[in-house]
Amino acid sequence: MQEQKAFLKNIRAHWSSPAPGRYVPFKEILSYGVGGMGVHFATTLASAIGLTAGNWIVGASIGIQPTHLQTMSIIASIFGFFLTALRSYLFDNTKSKDGKFRPWLKWMGVPTVLASILFVWIPYEHMSYPAKVVAVELCFLLINCFSPFFTEAFAMLI
Repeated sequence: MQEQKAFLKNIRAHWSSPAPGRYVPFKEILSYGVGGMGVHFATTLASAIGLTAGNWIVGASIGIQPTHLQTMSIIASIFGFFLTALRSYLFDNTKSKDGKFRPWLKWMGVPTVLASILFVWIPYEHMSYPAKVVAVELCFLLINCFSPFFTEAFAMLI
């Protein structure tokens, strides 16, 4: 019982400022842990929208042919090469009082989740086949644009 009281006392004493010999207060540790759960939830949601020939969500539900899904995936991969270079440049040149990665972690979750929600709520049943293909590809490109900023910022924050 004494150990639990000492533990709680230590947390209260070092909630906003780190303990001697430490660099991070408990408040930041808790924020990082809870934020990590949100990051992983949002990116898991977005990853279900992968454009592969075996993706039953996009293929069977929306009705896009496997060969078209693979072609769309190749287009997204080419787009991703350029986006990776841009993302690296932006990370390296971020000048913020919050550091290199926190601004991206703060703001990229919202567009990641919004693009995922948009993907789900588009009325595909009222669209022509080419319009479905374009809508799915645009949503996928948006998710692939925002999601890596979010996940990499979280991973690199440590």
